[in-house]
Amino acid sequence: MQKAVTLFVVLFMTAGFISVTSAEDRNLFPPAADSLENEVTVDTTISSDDDDWWKMDKKEKKKKVETNKKKNKKDNNTVDDEWMEWDWDEDWDMDFNVWNSDNNPTITVMYGQGGFKQNYLSDMPFGELRLGYGGTTVYKRRDYLTNYDASYLTYSMQTANFGEKKDAALVESKLTRFGMGWDKGYGYHLGGKASLNLYNTFGIGWSKLELVDSVINPIDYNYLSDYRDAFRFGIRGEAGISLSPIPNLSFNAGYERAIVYPRVLFWKTAGSLLAESVAGWAVEEFVDRILYNSPAVAPVMNFILRSALIYGAYELRRDESNFPFNGVEPVAHDTFKFGISFIF
Repeated sequence: MQKAVTLFVVLFMTAGFISVTSAEDRNLFPPAADSLENEVTVDTTISSDDDDWWKMDKKEKKKKVETNKKKNKKDNNTVDDEWMEWDWDEDWDMDFNVWNSDNNPTITVMYGQGGFKQNYLSDMPFGELRLGYGGTTVYKRRDYLTNYDASYLTYSMQTANFGEKKDAALVESKLTRFGMGWDKGYGYHLGGKASLNLYNTFGIGWSKLELVDSVINPIDYNYLSDYRDAFRFGIRGEAGISLSPIPNLSFNAGYERAIVYPRVLFWKTAGSLLAESVAGWAVEEFVDRILYNSPAVAPVMNFILRSALIYGAYELRRDESNFPFNGVEPVAHDTFKFGISFIF
């Protein structure tokens, strides 16, 4: 839901507002602590085992209380209502310092091939640069599972400057985009410091479409007039795989679906994005249950369900940009890409 709030803010900005309050990443907010976990019961009954308690100074007593607290919390994880007492933000922890997803700067370079839904536009080579923060953490209770998380700024171009266009008979174009993206997913710890992560992306951006060829059908030319010589708001989703043989390096492959709005109708666009956010929340809750009952298959099921949601949502919007609230046909483009990330 946090990302839905981010989208509302961005949509206000594209509609003409001068100032915008940027969204905070939800991982920056500390999790609410369970009050039951903060209560520590110390048995002060006098016995031969507790004789030393009364001889301890204040600091030593505090240390013992904290030790008992950790022991009690560990024991509580064996009860039937263990699911309700887990603090997921605390249980997911790091095994290696270089995998800190909050502090590790990342640089990612991607290359691929992109194609448009508009069949008169030729498929073009694609290049992308990402700068942000990301990494992998290992789950303490299931050390064969990992959690992948990243946020970044992105700049990309789809142009013949990176190679030849696919069909010389079609119209050559140049698509320039800048924006933001958030990757999230689960994976598997392969041993040592290697991991394989399955992730999904939600991103927003502003795209500018330029026509290199001047010969084009007048109807199509007029349709694209809303996109030419101006940056237009758009959204994108991606399903990908990241293989990290070492913590400082990863190889990535992904498939992206994106649409660019000719104009933003705030309430319809916001309603459409809110509907997708609610569906995403339902998927997240379902995956959490899978993670609890069958953790070994959770990364795969999370990847399949989220990828299906991305595919379905963007397929519905290819004809009506604000589905289910109607809307004009947007410029839609799909991109297959692969690349490499450097994690510092």
